[in-house]
Amino acid sequence: MLLRSLSFLLVLVTLVPCAWGQAHGELDINSVRARFYANGRISSDTLDGSSNMEVPQGGGTQALYSAGPWVAVLDSIGSLHSSSILYDVGGSMQFFPGPLTLSDGTITQDVSDAYNHVWSVTREEIATHLAYFTCLNDPDCSVEIEFPDGYTIPASILDWPAMGNVDAGYDAYLAPFYDLDLDGEYDPSSGDVPCILGDQALFLVFNDRLISGTSRPVGVEVHAMPFAYGGADAILSNTVFIRYHIINRSGTNYDSTFIGFFNDFDLGCPNDDLVGSDPSRNMCYVYNGDDNDEN
Repeated sequence: MLLRSLSFLLVLVTLVPCAWGQAHGELDINSVRARFYANGRISSDTLDGSSNMEVPQGGGTQALYSAGPWVAVLDSIGSLHSSSILYDVGGSMQFFPGPLTLSDGTITQDVSDAYNHVWSVTREEIATHLAYFTCLNDPDCSVEIEFPDGYTIPASILDWPAMGNVDAGYDAYLAPFYDLDLDGEYDPSSGDVPCILGDQALFLVFNDRLISGTSRPVGVEVHAMPFAYGGADAILSNTVFIRYHIINRSGTNYDSTFIGFFNDFDLGCPNDDLVGSDPSRNMCYVYNGDDNDEN
């Protein structure tokens, strides 16, 4: 069975409407404003064609037009199955919001619609939540003193998609969380909180089985956590990280697995972009070919 965890690092060096995956969330805690759609697509809006990887924030210059993961496998008889993200226009979409069932790796449109969402939470919100419930459970801590204005659990913590619908055949656990009372359930009113990377994180879950079209899908469920760090560090303040957890729900033991990541870089004006690679560091990069980056 395929079970892979991957981390991707994007280093930024200075139309046909689609019915699914238009829900999105944005990382905006540092110098980058990075948009992620509920089906795994990065940056590009299929409704208006706009880019949404702005560096620096508020400057109006985009660094990336469209991006997303590719997964391909060979089955036991050598047949190729693949799912990918390009631009998601004209019926080309191959990834869709939502998890797959454990028994047969399927999903209904209603379930997919329910997961057409990108969740966002900050480390500050998590720290405040933990501090409140730690104080609440500490006889030597006064909630009235530590939280004189009271405390209301934010929607980002209340709505975190930690638990799947077991009765409908889905995995019990989706988005990672810290189980403060160790009861195996996600209950923010008992002090449980999302478990994230970075100072701000998004979470989305998507699959390649809702609609297969003419391709042969792999049957994967992907949990993605894009994250970023705030602060004044020159590198981290211009960096977006993405952690992918790719799970084989097809019921097939594949012989070989190939994982890639598609990037259509548009560094400002795309007409003078050049792309290079550094295999020794497993890195690709984009840069302007001249000093005049036209509109």
